[in-house]
Amino acid sequence: MSGMPQRVRAHALFSGALHRVGCAVMTLREMSACYRAAAQPIRARLRELRIEMKTEHDPERMFWLKRRTAVLTEMLRQMNELAELTEHYYERGYYRNEKYRL
Repeated sequence: MSGMPQRVRAHALFSGALHRVGCAVMTLREMSACYRAAAQPIRARLRELRIEMKTEHDPERMFWLKRRTAVLTEMLRQMNELAELTEHYYERGYYRNEKYRL
């Protein structure tokens, strides 16, 4: 995967995360639950990284911890947004995030 562009790599990792939590063909509401389930390991890893950052003294290691935290935070934010969107997609009056509109 190292030769893939970052956006493609992220999509492949994200698809794999959904598949690992048992998500296949489903309704949008069911997909929402899968997004939430896939977010749990990311949330746990972020907690671990933040704890590790509190005791880290090596500047290079700290750089990589911060970088990894930033990437995982973005992934978690997107998963949460997509979980919200897919859960309420067909509800009347639901305001959809402009980012996910055509």
